[in-house]
Amino acid sequence: YPDMQPLLSCSYKVVSDLFGDLSMYYPIFLTWSILLAVLLCGLMLFLIFRKLELPDWYAIPAAMGITFLSPQMDRITAHYGLAMAFLIPLVIYLLLKFEEQASIKRSIGIGLVITMATLLHSYFFGVLIFMVGFYAFFRLLQTPTWHRLRFSILHLILQVGIPMVIILYLIYGMDTVSDRTQNPIGFFSYQMKW
Repeated sequence: YPDMQPLLSCSYKVVSDLFGDLSMYYPIFLTWSILLAVLLCGLMLFLIFRKLELPDWYAIPAAMGITFLSPQMDRITAHYGLAMAFLIPLVIYLLLKFEEQASIKRSIGIGLVITMATLLHSYFFGVLIFMVGFYAFFRLLQTPTWHRLRFSILHLILQVGIPMVIILYLIYGMDTVSDRTQNPIGFFSYQMKW
C-alpha cells in the first residue's frame, strides 16, 4: 500500500478503462506528476511566505531553496509517493488560512487534503495528523477554555477523525484477500488447527 499510490494508480486506471489501454504511458504520467509536485511545493512555500508578509525578493529564493533542499527530493528515485513535496506546505498554508478565520469549510478542506495525501503515501497520514494535532494542542494552550476545547475537538474530528475513518475503511473494509490473518502471533510462537 505505501508505494502503490492508490490516488494516482486508481485514477489512471479509470482513465485507461474509459479511453483504452494507456499503461505504456504511466511512467510518463508518474514522472510529470512528480515534477508538477515540485513546482507546487515551491508555489505553496511562496504563498506561505506571502501570508507571513515576507517581501517577494526574499520569499521567491527562500521558497526555491527550501523546495530543492527538501528531504522529499531524495524520494524521487524510490518512494514516488513521498516525492509529492507540496502536501506538507499545502497543509501548513491551509492551517494559516484556518488560523485567519476558522470555519467548518476550511476544516473539511484540510481533512480532504489529508485523505488525498494518505492515498499518495501512508506516511503522510502520520506526519499530517501530528502536525494538525500539535497545532490544535498549542492553539488550545493559548486560551484553555471549555469553549475552545469543544471547538478544537469538533475541528479535529473534521480534519483528522473523518480521514482516519475513510482510510481505515479503504484499507480494511475493501480488502479482497479473505485468508489474511487479522492477528499474527509472531515469529517465535506458532499455532496449528485443523
